[in-house]
Amino acid sequence: MSTFSMFEIGKSALIASRKSMDVTSHNIANAATPGYSRQDAFLEPIIQRQSQMISGVGVRVSDVRRTRDVFVDAVLRNEIGREAAYLVQQEVLDHIQPAVAEPGANSIRGVL
Repeated sequence: MSTFSMFEIGKSALIASRKSMDVTSHNIANAATPGYSRQDAFLEPIIQRQSQMISGVGVRVSDVRRTRDVFVDAVLRNEIGREAAYLVQQEVLDHIQPAVAEPGANSIRGVL
């Protein structure tokens, strides 16, 4: 392995590390943003094949993916739906309450 190829390995490591730090800083900057989900940088080796030899020549960021919990997302969607149903129910009951309010001349007891 030549000195130049060792520098290339080091260069690829620094570039991959920098991209990973960019993802981390993006996560920190958006931690308080509603609806933001954390991202992860995935690293993979750069492989070089020469005849029958396989050697690593560095590393790179293969992918940046959102990290979400499917279970938490499902519970959140379910609870948002339940909240909406309760808000509609409250609105309907708020319209009915003046008619059945106790006591008063316009209440059911007052009419009976």
